[in-house]
Amino acid sequence: MTEFLDQNYPSKQTKEIIMTTAQEFLDQNYPSKQTKEQVKSIDIHCSSIFINKKQKANNLTKGKLDLREFINLEEFITSENAAKMIIEIDVKITDIVLPDSEFGNFGQLKQEIVRLRLDVLTPQFQNKKAELEELAQIAKNKAGDNLEAIVSLLLRTQASIIKRKKGNDSFAQDQLEAFRDILQSKLTSEELKTLLSKQIELTNSEEQLNKLQQIRDQQAAPILHNNH
Repeated sequence: MTEFLDQNYPSKQTKEIIMTTAQEFLDQNYPSKQTKEQVKSIDIHCSSIFINKKQKANNLTKGKLDLREFINLEEFITSENAAKMIIEIDVKITDIVLPDSEFGNFGQLKQEIVRLRLDVLTPQFQNKKAELEELAQIAKNKAGDNLEAIVSLLLRTQASIIKRKKGNDSFAQDQLEAFRDILQSKLTSEELKTLLSKQIELTNSEEQLNKLQQIRDQQAAPILHNNH
């Protein structure tokens, strides 16, 4: 981000004029939808962004911040003043970095973003689950009673590979291919591909949901402890 500013706004005067809010900062750094979609981490932590060598960009946490086009955003690094912003969010954020050591505890902001993300992800997960269950039942009907269990084994094996992060696990991959080969007499290659693709989507969504729920539970733990 600093390199971007130096290249596009070389003088101190132009930098001071143009950098006013976090939204303007993001719009100038990521002007197109394509560039926004490529971003996985945003840092608007006041102590890490400088307008020049001596002056911090203290206005970056003012106003409203719209992150909805940053659909692959996973990390949002901010500071105490960000609690004053209105944040519009529909992204994959699972890690909100708040520099507590410098600014104190601003867990309320992180709790709110995690809550918003859970509100978005939970129905998405349920929809993906229902869709896969419907496709799996259709596949089982086509496979017949003798091969119905193989459909379940195929999906469980694919989910296991994703959860264990072992895409190079030769034994699991061999099992997956064996189940696929057995089912090819009843299901088309496209049907099998769709089943596995939907299982991958569901498993990834489940893991993301679990991570957010863990963060939420960790946030709630100190509150419960203090109440006792």
